[in-house]
Amino acid sequence: MINDPSPLAQIAELGVHLQRLSGRLDQLDDDHNDIAELVHQLAKGTADIRQALTANGPPQPTPPPPCWASMSAERAAVEWDALADWLEHTFVPWYDITRNQLPDCWALHRPAVIELSWLHHTHRAAHQPDALPHLLAQWHTEWKPAVLQSITDAIPRRGSRTCTPGYHLASDTDRTISRGRTAASAGRDVERALRVSPAEQPAERQYWNPHFNHAREMDLARRLSPEPTALARTDRPMRQGGAGAP
Repeated sequence: MINDPSPLAQIAELGVHLQRLSGRLDQLDDDHNDIAELVHQLAKGTADIRQALTANGPPQPTPPPPCWASMSAERAAVEWDALADWLEHTFVPWYDITRNQLPDCWALHRPAVIELSWLHHTHRAAHQPDALPHLLAQWHTEWKPAVLQSITDAIPRRGSRTCTPGYHLASDTDRTISRGRTAASAGRDVERALRVSPAEQPAERQYWNPHFNHAREMDLARRLSPEPTALARTDRPMRQGGAGAP
């Protein structure tokens, strides 16, 4: 623009600047509206997230394995049932566990119960969303084989005799329970028995459930009894003649 000191020229130049400023103000106004809309959307999204977190609550940590020696009867009942459910629906069918690996009378042997309970809880911990991948690998390659071996070591032996499918070495009473189950289900199991030996059969609940119910009942009774030491003698091994051990 040619510098012109006349008032008309200066007024014209001011008009040009005002027009430019007006355009910039319009642009700033549009930008302000856009920013206000973004802030509104961000506030709404933040409120939705806060509401969802409040509704769902914080993630619950995996409970630690139970202490069978000190837990209450109420907690023991829950743990017995949770362990049986896991064995029936997960451990045995998905990992092809046989009656040789998981004897019918496992519930009557406290070390076996504790080992299986620990394995159950580590299995659940290894499958949590925030669990490290190597925990699941350790469960399969180390913990599961170790527990199965520990169960074998926990089963008592008397010379060449030990607990076998349908036979519990430690108690004549429990052997009677096992024979009753076998007789009741003989027709249902005969076809399978002709194909595979009992030791190779899957450790299904039908085989260990009578012993499980007996062990669960005795354990809860011990925890509820005011004299646990006296009650503890009721599930001791019985002598050959059927009399209870002193």
